[in-house]
Amino acid sequence: MLRRGRNAIAAGFTLVELLVVIAIIGTLVGLLLPAVQSARESARSSSCSNNLKQMALAVANFHDTKQRFPVSHAEPDFFGRWSTAANGAANPFTGDKDVSGLANYCGIVSIMPFLEQQRVYDSLVAGMQPGLSNAADAKGRNYNRNSNGTVNGNAILSPLLCPSDSLPLRRTASGGLLNYRMNGGDMWWYHIDVSPTQRGPFRKGDPGNLGVVRLTRSKDVTDGLSKTVMLGEAVTGSGDSSLDGGAVGRPSSTITKPSTCMGYGSSGVLTNFDTSTTEPVGAYWWSYLTGSTMFFTIQPPNTIRCATGTADSATRARLPASSFHRGGAFVAMCDGAVRFVTEGIDTGNLDQTMPSSTTGGSRWGVWGSLGSISGGEVTSLD
Repeated sequence: MLRRGRNAIAAGFTLVELLVVIAIIGTLVGLLLPAVQSARESARSSSCSNNLKQMALAVANFHDTKQRFPVSHAEPDFFGRWSTAANGAANPFTGDKDVSGLANYCGIVSIMPFLEQQRVYDSLVAGMQPGLSNAADAKGRNYNRNSNGTVNGNAILSPLLCPSDSLPLRRTASGGLLNYRMNGGDMWWYHIDVSPTQRGPFRKGDPGNLGVVRLTRSKDVTDGLSKTVMLGEAVTGSGDSSLDGGAVGRPSSTITKPSTCMGYGSSGVLTNFDTSTTEPVGAYWWSYLTGSTMFFTIQPPNTIRCATGTADSATRARLPASSFHRGGAFVAMCDGAVRFVTEGIDTGNLDQTMPSSTTGGSRWGVWGSLGSISGGEVTSLD
């Protein structure tokens, strides 16, 4: 058997060789890391698109069952679950006294059974009651939280969350989060408007004369199901005063032009979405509030969110589509197809004043035209 001599030199790397190997490994990691990150984002993006597709199918199945689209707020199916209270404020739709109001719940609640969330739907409906403390509201706030109040990363309503938006997992305020919103159309509106200027497929139900309820059916989408936006993405945020964190531009007076809102994105006049609670946008998936569940096809994707004026709460927010995907955001059309809308989409002249008429073509180019169901334009994303 061979024996190593007393003076033999042990084999091994020299310091120079070791440094070269480390440098090579570092270079390879540097080259591969962007590809790995890109692959991960591609997977998250694909999952996000699929979630949006499932929601579009849920709306389609709801339509097949009810022969109409869900409403933006004041769901007729819930009318019979409410009573009136003498000490309540007059409901804006009927004049009846009801402290909580019939308008609290949006169309996202209505499609829960078609998203395999029947238990969630049943739980919310069972909790519907008039009064200042509404059990259904409380349940809605807690669906994205653990029993100890911490944020639940694997929430029961994870189909409502886009994996590319990691900010919701860092927020601390209460509320069930939502990344996929209903198209509010190409005209700003506010939920307690007597006659909201709603040109999108989701319009308010009305507890009054059911003969005049503005419920949308597929045949009402005369611009074409494949040429009308149904749903779209919007980031939620972490509740801080950064743009990515969900902040809004808060002007000193009421905004009447989209360009005014756009200007707040560069001026740095940003505030938490609601300064009293630091709630980010998309905080309540069950809510009638435009800031929580609606977006508008006016400003291009990923631009500044704005309040209507000095008020900065979810009630009057004007939000564009938004995402953490590079260059745009996903939308689902009324025929169920999922498309990607780029930040450079034509939005017309945003320096125009918001129109008052709900008829005719959109003022906001291709993007605005895709948001209305019957504007009469001949446009598409192709």
